[in-house]
Amino acid sequence: MSKIKKVKILSSHELELLEDCSKGDVIDLKNLDQIQLDLEIIEKEIKEGKDAVYQGLLKKEKERLETELTLKLESVHSEKLNKKEQELIKQEAEFSAYKKQVASEKENELLKIKQALMAEFNEKLNEKEKELTKEKTDFANYKTQVEEKHALALQVKELELNEQIIQKQIEIDNLKREQSLASVKVIGENLEKWCAEEYQKYAIQGFQNCTWEKDNDVIKWAGEVSGTKADFIFKVFNNEKKEKLMTTVVMDMKSEALVSKTKNKNSDHYKKLDLDRQKKKGDYALLVSELELSSDNDSPIKKVQEYDNMYVVRPQYMMLFLSIITTISEKNKELYEEIAALKLKGEDTTKIFEAFDSFKNETLKIAIDILDKHLSDIETKTRTIQKSTESILKSTETITKIIKDNIIYRLENFNIQNILK
Repeated sequence: MSKIKKVKILSSHELELLEDCSKGDVIDLKNLDQIQLDLEIIEKEIKEGKDAVYQGLLKKEKERLETELTLKLESVHSEKLNKKEQELIKQEAEFSAYKKQVASEKENELLKIKQALMAEFNEKLNEKEKELTKEKTDFANYKTQVEEKHALALQVKELELNEQIIQKQIEIDNLKREQSLASVKVIGENLEKWCAEEYQKYAIQGFQNCTWEKDNDVIKWAGEVSGTKADFIFKVFNNEKKEKLMTTVVMDMKSEALVSKTKNKNSDHYKKLDLDRQKKKGDYALLVSELELSSDNDSPIKKVQEYDNMYVVRPQYMMLFLSIITTISEKNKELYEEIAALKLKGEDTTKIFEAFDSFKNETLKIAIDILDKHLSDIETKTRTIQKSTESILKSTETITKIIKDNIIYRLENFNIQNILK
Protein backbone atom coordinates (compact mmCIF):
# COMPACT_ATOMS: atom_id res chain seq x y z
CA MET A 1 0.00 0.00 0.00
CA SER A 2 1.34 3.43 -0.91
CA LYS A 3 0.25 7.01 -0.31
CA ILE A 4 -1.03 9.14 -3.16
CA LYS A 5 0.99 12.32 -3.40
CA LYS A 6 -0.26 13.98 -6.55
CA VAL A 7 -3.88 15.04 -6.47
CA LYS A 8 -5.66 17.67 -8.39
CA ILE A 9 -8.81 19.27 -6.96
CA LEU A 10 -11.37 19.74 -9.60
CA SER A 11 -14.25 21.02 -7.49
CA SER A 12 -15.59 20.97 -4.01
CA HIS A 13 -16.48 17.34 -4.42
CA GLU A 14 -14.11 16.07 -7.14
CA LEU A 15 -10.39 15.08 -7.02
CA GLU A 16 -8.27 14.00 -9.92
CA LEU A 17 -5.35 11.64 -9.32
CA LEU A 18 -2.26 12.67 -11.19
CA GLU A 19 -0.44 9.43 -10.70
CA ASP A 20 -1.14 5.81 -11.09
CA CYS A 21 -2.61 4.11 -8.12
CA SER A 22 -3.91 0.79 -7.16
CA LYS A 23 -6.39 -0.66 -4.85
CA GLY A 24 -5.55 0.11 -1.32
CA ASP A 25 -3.59 3.31 -1.95
CA VAL A 26 -4.42 6.04 0.58
CA ILE A 27 -4.97 9.79 0.26
CA ASP A 28 -4.13 11.40 3.64
CA LEU A 29 -6.04 14.67 3.75
CA LYS A 30 -4.36 15.65 7.03
CA ASN A 31 -1.00 15.73 5.35
CA LEU A 32 -1.88 17.61 2.22
CA ASP A 33 1.23 19.65 2.61
CA GLN A 34 3.15 16.51 1.77
CA ILE A 35 0.90 15.97 -1.14
CA GLN A 36 1.48 17.77 -4.33
CA LEU A 37 -1.78 19.42 -4.87
CA ASP A 38 -2.82 21.25 -7.93
CA LEU A 39 -4.29 24.39 -6.39
CA GLU A 40 -5.02 26.09 -9.67
CA ILE A 41 -8.67 25.18 -9.67
CA ILE A 42 -9.07 26.20 -6.00
CA GLU A 43 -7.35 29.49 -6.57
CA LYS A 44 -9.46 30.00 -9.62
CA GLU A 45 -12.64 29.25 -7.68
CA ILE A 46 -11.57 31.54 -4.92
CA LYS A 47 -10.72 34.32 -7.35
CA GLU A 48 -13.92 33.93 -9.26
CA GLY A 49 -15.96 33.77 -6.01
CA LYS A 50 -17.82 30.68 -7.13
CA ASP A 51 -17.37 28.86 -3.87
CA ALA A 52 -20.91 28.88 -2.57
CA VAL A 53 -19.94 27.34 0.77
CA TYR A 54 -17.30 29.94 1.30
CA GLN A 55 -19.64 32.69 0.26
CA GLY A 56 -22.31 31.28 2.51
CA LEU A 57 -19.96 31.06 5.46
CA LEU A 58 -18.57 34.46 4.66
CA LYS A 59 -22.03 35.85 4.43
CA LYS A 60 -23.05 34.23 7.68
CA GLU A 61 -19.95 35.50 9.40
CA LYS A 62 -20.49 38.90 7.94
CA GLU A 63 -24.10 38.87 9.07
CA ARG A 64 -23.05 37.68 12.51
CA LEU A 65 -20.46 40.41 12.76
CA GLU A 66 -22.93 42.99 11.48
CA THR A 67 -25.55 41.76 13.91
CA GLU A 68 -23.12 41.80 16.76
CA LEU A 69 -21.94 45.24 15.72
CA THR A 70 -25.50 46.42 15.38
CA LEU A 71 -26.39 45.08 18.79
CA LYS A 72 -23.33 46.67 20.30
CA LEU A 73 -24.12 49.93 18.54
CA GLU A 74 -27.76 49.75 19.63
CA SER A 75 -26.71 48.92 23.17
CA VAL A 76 -24.27 51.80 23.22
CA HIS A 77 -26.86 54.07 21.56
CA SER A 78 -29.60 52.91 23.94
CA GLU A 79 -27.33 53.41 26.91
CA LYS A 80 -26.37 56.87 25.71
CA LEU A 81 -30.01 57.59 24.85
CA ASN A 82 -31.18 56.49 28.28
CA LYS A 83 -28.48 58.56 29.85
CA LYS A 84 -29.51 61.55 27.77
CA GLU A 85 -33.16 60.92 28.63
CA GLN A 86 -32.34 60.75 32.32
CA GLU A 87 -30.32 63.92 32.02
CA LEU A 88 -33.18 65.53 30.08
CA ILE A 89 -35.74 64.37 32.68
CA LYS A 90 -33.54 65.72 35.44
CA GLN A 91 -33.09 69.01 33.57
CA GLU A 92 -36.86 69.20 32.90
CA ALA A 93 -37.57 68.55 36.58
CA GLU A 94 -35.05 71.20 37.58
CA PHE A 95 -36.49 73.59 35.01
CA SER A 96 -40.06 72.86 36.17
CA ALA A 97 -39.08 73.44 39.81
CA TYR A 98 -37.29 76.62 38.83
CA LYS A 99 -40.29 77.70 36.77
CA LYS A 100 -42.62 77.04 39.71
CA GLN A 101 -40.32 78.92 42.03
CA VAL A 102 -40.18 81.85 39.65
CA ALA A 103 -43.98 81.73 39.18
CA SER A 104 -44.52 81.54 42.95
CA GLU A 105 -42.16 84.43 43.56
CA LYS A 106 -43.84 86.38 40.78
CA GLU A 107 -47.29 85.56 42.16
CA ASN A 108 -46.25 86.61 45.67
CA GLU A 109 -44.81 89.80 44.29
CA LEU A 110 -47.97 90.48 42.27
CA LEU A 111 -50.08 89.70 45.35
CA LYS A 112 -48.08 92.16 47.41
CA ILE A 113 -48.43 94.79 44.69
CA LYS A 114 -52.15 94.04 44.37
CA GLN A 115 -52.67 94.24 48.14
CA ALA A 116 -50.78 97.50 48.29
CA LEU A 117 -52.81 98.90 45.40
CA MET A 118 -56.08 97.66 46.94
CA ALA A 119 -55.16 99.17 50.31
CA GLU A 120 -54.35 102.46 48.62
CA PHE A 121 -57.52 102.23 46.53
CA ASN A 122 -59.70 101.40 49.57
CA GLU A 123 -58.18 104.26 51.49
CA LYS A 124 -58.91 106.67 48.66
CA LEU A 125 -62.36 105.14 48.19
CA ASN A 126 -63.16 105.56 51.90
CA GLU A 127 -62.02 109.15 51.73
CA LYS A 128 -64.19 109.77 48.67
CA GLU A 129 -67.15 108.02 50.29
CA LYS A 130 -66.74 110.16 53.40
CA GLU A 131 -66.55 113.25 51.22
CA LEU A 132 -69.60 112.10 49.25
CA THR A 133 -71.52 111.29 52.44
CA LYS A 134 -70.65 114.71 53.86
CA GLU A 135 -71.70 116.40 50.62
CA LYS A 136 -74.95 114.40 50.57
CA THR A 137 -75.60 115.30 54.21
CA ASP A 138 -74.84 118.96 53.56
CA PHE A 139 -77.03 118.91 50.49
CA ALA A 140 -79.83 117.11 52.32
CA ASN A 141 -79.65 119.65 55.17
CA TYR A 142 -79.63 122.51 52.69
CA LYS A 143 -82.47 120.92 50.74
CA THR A 144 -84.46 120.43 53.95
CA GLN A 145 -83.94 124.03 54.96
CA VAL A 146 -84.94 125.26 51.53
CA GLU A 147 -87.95 122.94 51.33
CA GLU A 148 -89.16 123.90 54.79
CA LYS A 149 -88.68 127.56 54.02
CA HIS A 150 -90.44 127.30 50.67
CA ALA A 151 -93.15 125.05 52.10
CA LEU A 152 -93.97 127.54 54.82
CA ALA A 153 -93.84 130.38 52.32
CA LEU A 154 -96.15 128.42 50.01
CA GLN A 155 -98.53 127.75 52.88
CA VAL A 156 -98.67 131.41 53.76
CA LYS A 157 -99.19 132.37 50.13
CA GLU A 158 -101.88 129.77 49.58
CA LEU A 159 -103.67 130.72 52.74
CA GLU A 160 -103.52 134.39 51.83
CA LEU A 161 -104.88 133.72 48.33
CA ASN A 162 -107.68 131.56 49.73
CA GLU A 163 -108.31 133.49 52.93
CA GLN A 164 -112.02 133.85 52.20
CA ILE A 165 -112.57 130.28 51.15
CA ILE A 166 -112.17 128.09 54.22
CA GLN A 167 -114.67 129.86 56.43
CA LYS A 168 -117.22 130.09 53.64
CA GLN A 169 -116.83 126.40 52.89
CA ILE A 170 -117.95 125.68 56.45
CA GLU A 171 -120.97 127.92 55.93
CA ILE A 172 -121.83 126.24 52.63
CA ASP A 173 -121.64 122.75 54.12
CA ASN A 174 -123.81 123.80 57.04
CA LEU A 175 -126.39 125.44 54.78
CA LYS A 176 -126.57 122.35 52.55
CA ARG A 177 -127.28 120.17 55.57
CA GLU A 178 -129.79 122.66 56.97
CA GLN A 179 -131.90 122.41 53.81
CA SER A 180 -132.99 118.86 54.58
CA LEU A 181 -132.51 118.48 58.34
CA ALA A 182 -135.14 119.35 60.89
CA SER A 183 -133.69 118.54 64.28
CA VAL A 184 -130.43 118.53 66.20
CA LYS A 185 -130.45 114.74 66.37
CA VAL A 186 -130.86 114.38 62.60
CA ILE A 187 -128.15 116.97 62.02
CA GLY A 188 -125.78 115.09 64.33
CA GLU A 189 -126.46 111.79 62.59
CA ASN A 190 -125.87 113.47 59.23
CA LEU A 191 -122.45 114.72 60.39
CA GLU A 192 -121.55 111.19 61.51
CA LYS A 193 -122.52 109.88 58.09
CA TRP A 194 -120.50 112.59 56.35
CA CYS A 195 -117.44 111.80 58.49
CA ALA A 196 -117.76 108.06 57.82
CA GLU A 197 -118.08 108.65 54.07
CA GLU A 198 -115.17 111.08 54.11
CA TYR A 199 -112.96 108.48 55.80
CA GLN A 200 -114.01 105.75 53.35
CA LYS A 201 -113.16 108.06 50.44
CA TYR A 202 -109.60 108.52 51.76
CA ALA A 203 -109.28 104.87 52.83
CA ILE A 204 -109.52 103.72 49.21
CA GLN A 205 -105.93 104.84 48.59
CA GLY A 206 -104.50 104.84 52.10
CA PHE A 207 -104.91 103.92 55.76
CA GLN A 208 -104.39 100.21 54.95
CA ASN A 209 -103.19 99.55 58.49
CA CYS A 210 -106.13 101.43 60.08
CA THR A 211 -109.74 100.68 61.01
CA TRP A 212 -112.82 102.92 61.36
CA GLU A 213 -115.46 101.41 63.62
CA LYS A 214 -118.86 102.51 64.87
CA ASP A 215 -118.79 102.41 68.68
CA ASN A 216 -121.75 100.33 69.85
CA ASP A 217 -120.24 99.19 73.15
CA VAL A 218 -121.94 101.07 76.02
CA ILE A 219 -119.80 100.95 79.15
CA LYS A 220 -121.12 101.86 82.59
CA TRP A 221 -118.73 102.56 85.43
CA ALA A 222 -119.55 102.41 89.12
CA GLY A 223 -121.46 105.49 90.24
CA GLU A 224 -122.89 106.27 86.79
CA VAL A 225 -126.64 106.39 86.25
CA SER A 226 -126.27 105.11 82.69
CA GLY A 227 -123.41 103.97 80.53
CA THR A 228 -121.78 105.95 77.72
CA LYS A 229 -120.19 105.31 74.33
CA ALA A 230 -118.47 107.32 71.63
CA ASP A 231 -119.58 107.72 68.01
CA PHE A 232 -116.55 106.13 66.28
CA ILE A 233 -113.20 104.59 67.17
CA PHE A 234 -110.23 105.02 64.82
CA LYS A 235 -107.37 102.52 65.31
CA VAL A 236 -103.85 102.37 63.85
CA PHE A 237 -102.05 99.01 63.70
CA ASN A 238 -98.42 98.08 63.03
CA ASN A 239 -99.17 96.55 59.60
CA GLU A 240 -101.95 95.67 57.19
CA LYS A 241 -102.49 92.34 58.95
CA LYS A 242 -103.34 94.37 62.06
CA GLU A 243 -101.24 92.20 64.34
CA LYS A 244 -100.51 94.87 66.97
CA LEU A 245 -102.52 97.93 67.98
CA MET A 246 -100.40 101.10 67.97
CA THR A 247 -102.85 104.01 68.54
CA THR A 248 -106.56 104.46 69.32
CA VAL A 249 -108.57 107.65 68.71
CA VAL A 250 -111.98 107.89 70.39
CA MET A 251 -114.24 110.22 68.37
CA ASP A 252 -117.47 112.13 68.88
CA MET A 253 -119.30 114.23 66.25
CA LYS A 254 -121.33 117.26 67.36
CA SER A 255 -123.50 119.63 65.31
CA GLU A 256 -126.58 121.77 65.68
CA ALA A 257 -129.00 123.75 63.55
CA LEU A 258 -127.88 127.24 62.63
CA VAL A 259 -131.29 128.57 63.66
CA SER A 260 -131.24 126.78 67.00
CA LYS A 261 -132.05 129.12 69.88
CA THR A 262 -130.06 127.07 72.38
CA LYS A 263 -126.40 127.10 71.38
CA ASN A 264 -124.17 124.32 72.69
CA LYS A 265 -120.47 124.71 73.35
CA ASN A 266 -117.65 122.35 72.58
CA SER A 267 -116.65 122.40 76.23
CA ASP A 268 -120.03 120.87 77.13
CA HIS A 269 -118.82 117.58 75.63
CA TYR A 270 -115.22 117.43 76.90
CA LYS A 271 -115.86 115.54 80.12
CA LYS A 272 -117.97 112.83 78.51
CA LEU A 273 -115.50 112.43 75.61
CA ASP A 274 -112.55 112.10 78.00
CA LEU A 275 -114.49 109.51 79.99
CA ASP A 276 -115.19 107.53 76.81
CA ARG A 277 -111.49 107.71 75.93
CA GLN A 278 -110.58 106.22 79.31
CA LYS A 279 -113.23 103.51 79.06
CA LYS A 280 -112.05 102.48 75.60
CA LYS A 281 -108.37 102.86 76.64
CA GLY A 282 -107.81 105.35 73.81
CA ASP A 283 -104.66 107.38 73.26
CA TYR A 284 -106.45 110.43 71.81
CA ALA A 285 -109.88 111.98 72.13
CA LEU A 286 -111.20 113.84 69.07
CA LEU A 287 -114.30 116.02 68.90
CA VAL A 288 -115.39 116.65 65.31
CA SER A 289 -117.51 119.70 65.86
CA GLU A 290 -119.60 122.27 64.03
CA LEU A 291 -120.49 124.02 67.29
CA GLU A 292 -119.52 127.65 67.97
CA LEU A 293 -119.04 128.43 64.28
CA SER A 294 -119.51 132.13 64.95
CA SER A 295 -116.82 132.26 67.61
CA ASP A 296 -114.25 134.96 67.04
CA ASN A 297 -111.56 132.62 68.31
CA ASP A 298 -112.52 129.68 66.08
CA SER A 299 -109.77 127.25 64.96
CA PRO A 300 -109.86 124.34 62.47
CA ILE A 301 -107.79 122.23 64.90
CA LYS A 302 -107.59 123.10 68.59
CA LYS A 303 -105.83 121.42 71.51
CA VAL A 304 -108.02 121.17 74.61
CA GLN A 305 -105.62 122.19 77.35
CA GLU A 306 -107.72 120.93 80.25
CA TYR A 307 -107.57 117.29 79.10
CA ASP A 308 -104.79 114.97 78.00
CA ASN A 309 -104.50 114.38 74.25
CA MET A 310 -107.88 115.90 73.43
CA TYR A 311 -108.45 117.89 70.25
CA VAL A 312 -111.36 119.66 68.56
CA VAL A 313 -111.40 119.75 64.76
CA ARG A 314 -113.74 121.09 62.12
CA PRO A 315 -115.07 118.34 59.82
CA GLN A 316 -112.97 119.50 56.85
CA TYR A 317 -109.79 118.93 58.88
CA MET A 318 -110.67 115.56 60.38
CA MET A 319 -108.70 113.58 57.77
CA LEU A 320 -105.70 115.89 58.17
CA PHE A 321 -105.65 115.17 61.88
CA LEU A 322 -106.06 111.40 61.38
CA SER A 323 -103.25 111.42 58.80
CA ILE A 324 -100.93 113.08 61.32
CA ILE A 325 -101.90 110.58 64.03
CA THR A 326 -101.24 107.70 61.60
CA THR A 327 -97.79 109.07 60.75
CA ILE A 328 -96.96 109.54 64.45
CA SER A 329 -97.98 105.92 65.11
CA GLU A 330 -95.81 104.64 62.28
CA LYS A 331 -92.89 106.67 63.60
CA ASN A 332 -93.49 105.23 67.08
CA LYS A 333 -93.30 101.73 65.55
CA GLU A 334 -90.01 102.65 63.82
CA LEU A 335 -88.59 103.92 67.12
CA TYR A 336 -89.40 100.64 68.86
CA GLU A 337 -87.82 98.67 65.99
CA GLU A 338 -84.70 100.86 65.93
CA ILE A 339 -84.23 100.58 69.68
CA ALA A 340 -84.60 96.80 69.49
CA ALA A 341 -82.14 96.63 66.58
CA LEU A 342 -79.57 98.90 68.21
CA LYS A 343 -79.76 96.99 71.51
CA LEU A 344 -78.98 100.13 73.46
CA LYS A 345 -77.24 98.75 76.53
CA GLY A 346 -77.20 101.17 79.42
CA GLU A 347 -79.13 103.80 77.45
CA ASP A 348 -82.21 105.36 78.98
CA THR A 349 -84.79 104.93 76.20
CA THR A 350 -87.27 107.05 78.16
CA LYS A 351 -85.61 110.23 76.93
CA ILE A 352 -86.04 109.07 73.33
CA PHE A 353 -89.81 108.76 73.64
CA GLU A 354 -90.02 111.92 75.74
CA ALA A 355 -88.15 113.76 73.01
CA PHE A 356 -90.44 112.30 70.35
CA ASP A 357 -93.58 113.17 72.37
CA SER A 358 -92.31 116.71 72.70
CA PHE A 359 -91.46 116.79 69.00
CA LYS A 360 -94.87 115.50 67.84
CA ASN A 361 -96.72 117.87 70.22
CA GLU A 362 -94.66 120.75 68.89
CA THR A 363 -95.41 119.65 65.32
CA LEU A 364 -99.15 119.57 66.00
CA LYS A 365 -98.90 122.98 67.67
CA ILE A 366 -97.12 124.43 64.63
CA ALA A 367 -99.91 123.25 62.34
CA ILE A 368 -102.57 124.62 64.66
CA ASP A 369 -100.79 127.97 65.04
CA ILE A 370 -100.37 128.37 61.28
CA LEU A 371 -104.03 127.69 60.65
CA ASP A 372 -105.14 129.92 63.54
CA LYS A 373 -103.05 132.87 62.40
CA HIS A 374 -104.23 132.85 58.82
CA LEU A 375 -107.83 132.03 59.58
CA SER A 376 -107.84 134.95 62.01
CA ASP A 377 -106.65 137.19 59.18
CA ILE A 378 -109.32 135.71 56.93
CA GLU A 379 -112.05 136.62 59.44
CA THR A 380 -110.92 140.22 59.57
CA LYS A 381 -110.49 140.66 55.79
CA THR A 382 -113.61 139.30 54.16
CA ARG A 383 -117.00 137.64 54.65
CA THR A 384 -117.94 136.91 51.06
CA ILE A 385 -117.42 133.96 48.75
CA GLN A 386 -115.26 134.77 45.71
CA LYS A 387 -115.05 131.42 43.99
CA SER A 388 -117.33 128.57 43.06
CA THR A 389 -117.91 125.58 45.29
CA GLU A 390 -115.60 123.47 43.10
CA SER A 391 -112.73 125.96 43.50
CA ILE A 392 -113.32 126.10 47.24
CA LEU A 393 -113.10 122.34 47.63
CA LYS A 394 -110.01 122.10 45.42
CA SER A 395 -108.20 124.92 47.22
CA THR A 396 -109.10 123.53 50.64
CA GLU A 397 -107.74 120.12 49.70
CA THR A 398 -104.57 121.73 48.34
CA ILE A 399 -103.92 123.64 51.56
CA THR A 400 -104.70 120.58 53.64
CA LYS A 401 -102.30 118.45 51.58
CA ILE A 402 -99.50 121.04 51.87
CA ILE A 403 -99.82 121.22 55.64
CA LYS A 404 -100.18 117.44 55.99
CA ASP A 405 -97.16 116.73 53.77
CA ASN A 406 -95.02 119.23 55.66
CA ILE A 407 -95.99 117.81 59.06
CA ILE A 408 -95.51 114.22 57.88
CA TYR A 409 -92.14 115.19 56.41
CA ARG A 410 -91.02 116.64 59.76
CA LEU A 411 -92.27 113.56 61.62
CA GLU A 412 -90.65 111.08 59.25
CA ASN A 413 -87.31 112.87 59.50
CA PHE A 414 -87.27 112.70 63.28
CA ASN A 415 -83.94 110.89 63.88
CA ILE A 416 -83.21 108.82 66.97
CA GLN A 417 -79.49 109.48 66.58
CA ASN A 418 -80.03 113.19 67.29
CA ILE A 419 -81.40 112.27 70.71
CA LEU A 420 -78.57 109.89 71.59
CA LYS A 421 -75.82 112.38 70.83
